[in-house]
Amino acid sequence: MSKEKLKAIILMILSSLSFALQQVFVKKSAGAIPMYEQIFVRNLVSIVIAVVMASRSGADIRKELKEGGILLWGRSIIGYLGIIVYFYAIANARQADVSVICRMGPVFITVLAVLILKEKITQAKITAIVLCMAGAYIAMAPAFESDPLPLLSALAAAFVSGITYTLIALCRGKASATTIVLHYSVVCAVLAGIMCAPSFVIPSSADLLCLVAIGICAAAGQLFLSFAYTHAPASEVSIYDYTGIPFSALLGFCVFGEALAGSTIIGALLVFSGVLILFLSGRKSPE
Repeated sequence: MSKEKLKAIILMILSSLSFALQQVFVKKSAGAIPMYEQIFVRNLVSIVIAVVMASRSGADIRKELKEGGILLWGRSIIGYLGIIVYFYAIANARQADVSVICRMGPVFITVLAVLILKEKITQAKITAIVLCMAGAYIAMAPAFESDPLPLLSALAAAFVSGITYTLIALCRGKASATTIVLHYSVVCAVLAGIMCAPSFVIPSSADLLCLVAIGICAAAGQLFLSFAYTHAPASEVSIYDYTGIPFSALLGFCVFGEALAGSTIIGALLVFSGVLILFLSGRKSPE
C-alpha cells in the first residue's frame, strides 16, 4: 500500500468521526434552531476556516476556481440539494431507516467511480461493501415503516453523495481541497441564508456554541474528505465512510446515554470486518 493511499484512508476515517461529532451538536440544538439556520451558520464557520487555511497555504484561489469551473459549481449546488433531501428525510422518517438507506452512498460512489472515473472494482471491494451494508442494516435495525417519500429522499441523498464525491475526485489536479470546501460553503451559506432569513432565531449562548461546533466539525469533515479523494481513487476510500456507524453509536452512548444494543455491536463488528478486508487487500497491492 502506498503512503498516499494510507493517508487517504486515515483522512476518510477522520472525516467520518468529524461528521459523527457534528450530528451530536445538530441533535443538541435541533429543538431550538431551524434547519436552514443550522446549515447557514455551519457554512459561515466553514468559510472562515477555509479562508484561513487557503491564506496559509498560499493557494491561488482565483486560478483554482477558474480551472475547477463547472465541476466546483456542480459539487456545490448538487451538494446543497443533498443536504436538503437528507434533512427532509431525517425530519419525516425513522432515524434508523434513514441511516441505513444513506449508507448506500459508498455503493453509488464505487459504481460511479467505475463508470465515470474508470477505476477498477475488485472482489475485495465487493465483499467489503456487502459486509458494511449488512452491518449497517443490523446495527440500525430499520423497520421501513416510514412514508415512501422521505425514504426516497434518503435514497436521493445517498445518490447525491455519490455524485458529489465523484465530482470531488474529478477536481483532482484542478482545485485543492481547501478551494473545494470554500466554494461549497459559500454557495450553501448564500442559499441557506436566503431560506432562513424570514424565520431567523437569535440563539442562546449554549445554542450558539453548538452552532459553532457544528461548523467546525463540518469544515473538518469536508476538508478531510476532500483531501482523501485527492490522495486516492474514490472507490478505494469511500468504503471507510462506514466507520461513522460505530463512531455514532459510541457517541450516542457517551453523550445521550443511548444503549448499545447487541445488534449495534454485531453490526459494528461486520462493518469493521469489511473495512479490515479492504485495508488488508490494499496493503497487498503495490499501488
